[in-house]
Amino acid sequence: MTLTLPYPPTTNHAYTVARGRKVKTLKARQYANEVGWRVADELRVEGDAWAPTKADRLYVCLVAHAPDKRRRDLANIEKLALDAICTALGIDDSQIDQLTICRGSVDRAHPRLFVRLDLMPTEAAA
Repeated sequence: MTLTLPYPPTTNHAYTVARGRKVKTLKARQYANEVGWRVADELRVEGDAWAPTKADRLYVCLVAHAPDKRRRDLANIEKLALDAICTALGIDDSQIDQLTICRGSVDRAHPRLFVRLDLMPTEAAA
């Protein structure tokens, strides 16, 4: 499955404390909602045949196309995106066995996160 998602907010701006509890910020909740819609649209296109089960192991590749040339920590952009994708697919992010994050070109007009999810080969098939 491949997805093109909006560029995510950093993990640094994803959570706040309200009434003594750590909760997602409005920006993080809006991002998760948008990702959920995009995953649902992609599943409609690809059909349920691709949808991973709770037993499947996953490989994920992320390519981040930032909105500007500011220095960014790539590790701060993957958490919200992966949590939202996994929630939309009904799986747990602990199923990801391999994760690759790359910095793509700067795209001021259309900053985005390109995502490719694949099932890892099973031991029997490998």
